[in-house]
Amino acid sequence: MLICWQREVDRIPECYRFSDGELSNVELDPALLERMLAPDGSGEGFIRDSESGSALVDAKLRLGPAVRTIPAGFLPAPEAAAGGNVAALPIRTGALTGYIYLLDFPRISELMLSQIVAASRAVSATLDRYLMFEAWRERAFANARLDLSRDMHDSVLQTLGGLRMQVASLIKDKDLPVAARTKRLESLQSIIAAEQACLRELVTDANLPIGEKIDLASHLAQRAELLSRQWAITCTLTTDPASLWVSPDVAVEVEFLVREAVSNAVQHAKSSSVNVVAALRDDALFVTLKSDGATVLASETGASGIEGVKSQSLTRRLNALNGRAYADPMERGVLLSIRIPLEAMVDVPTADR
Repeated sequence: MLICWQREVDRIPECYRFSDGELSNVELDPALLERMLAPDGSGEGFIRDSESGSALVDAKLRLGPAVRTIPAGFLPAPEAAAGGNVAALPIRTGALTGYIYLLDFPRISELMLSQIVAASRAVSATLDRYLMFEAWRERAFANARLDLSRDMHDSVLQTLGGLRMQVASLIKDKDLPVAARTKRLESLQSIIAAEQACLRELVTDANLPIGEKIDLASHLAQRAELLSRQWAITCTLTTDPASLWVSPDVAVEVEFLVREAVSNAVQHAKSSSVNVVAALRDDALFVTLKSDGATVLASETGASGIEGVKSQSLTRRLNALNGRAYADPMERGVLLSIRIPLEAMVDVPTADR
């Protein structure tokens, strides 16, 4: 079998040989490739007798098959020298055009030609569906990359916000000794370096293949330490069990969720302490954040069942994880509880959402 096609986007012909269960690329002269894409100019299916050069060709006008002479020279030398009947199945899709050549075809008949025509239509329909799925998949990955870049942008802004507060404190404290000031500046420099490494790790995790598992606990431990240093607060983490093995997409989303929730608590509620607890129970991930500071919460419950959560980005992230959450005011601070089902796939938002 020889498969020859060209894509509408680049118009570069490609040819493949399928033999003995193996598919291989065939390098051919460009002029021969052009002939293989249009062997007789009709674009129809046919069965050709190599000895006489005559072929039974499917008719466009539904008048039945026609006998036509199709000159030799549209097959590579090894296949042309082998002789035998050749059946040609045209490929016609929105993005691909070409032919599939079945070599050493058993016989020539109108029945066999009708089967060839039916097979070519089935192949074209299958390729059309595949190409549509491929286009959808590329768009989904593009949207996922866009979301990740937006997350990275927000993460950088949050980091800069924390650093700005510490720099402002340094500027305000004019009586601070030079040695202490230098030590705090070196600490800020190390935070920036650690954040760079963390962002690179997030990108790597986001590109892991489907089915891989990573330890969310180690990521959250690193994040809690960075948040403590970034905002000059106390951020602690408790996990049960010690390792939380989840898919990379869930880990990335949860880490961004915790990062954003803690940053919001510091910036809007003036929290100085946040305790994060994460646990796996019955195919679900539970995350609880207990923070001190202000206790003002939204009283209404959103359609997604996220009660008391004001942040739209937190709500969007929870919706992407099919998660549910509620926030309760305490005497001082807020308790945010989140449940994320691990069997659900992360939803990739469309571009217009």
